[in-house]
Amino acid sequence: MPVQNNCNFIGYVTKEIEQKRIGDKTVVNFSLGLVPENRKKDDETTYADFSAWSQTAENIVKTTSKGDKLSVQCKYSKKKSKDPNSEGKYTYYHSFLVESFQNHTSIGGRKSDHVFEQQAIPDQNEPLADTTW
Repeated sequence: MPVQNNCNFIGYVTKEIEQKRIGDKTVVNFSLGLVPENRKKDDETTYADFSAWSQTAENIVKTTSKGDKLSVQCKYSKKKSKDPNSEGKYTYYHSFLVESFQNHTSIGGRKSDHVFEQQAIPDQNEPLADTTW
């Protein structure tokens, strides 16, 4: 049976998005504040980190700003790397790789309804982009 690994989130961009080049590829890392739909006063916002590569990354940078409401369709990934502070131990990273997104923020009175889709997904063995910007 094939594994279904599809995640969908809607949230607000928490800070300006920055892009980096890794070799010949563009990558962006960003966080979304995920607010419960029927939010009550005591509900807390949950934050999740996302990465996007190549054309999707470039489209996010061109069309998205801090505070924008985005919906993202992504895949979950868990990777490990050797912990530089502990011999023989590993640090695990949880990541969401954006495959497509839509900006729901009104721009000049018009809602953006274009869905941007991932053109190429990077090799799953590539290192994670630095998420400590």
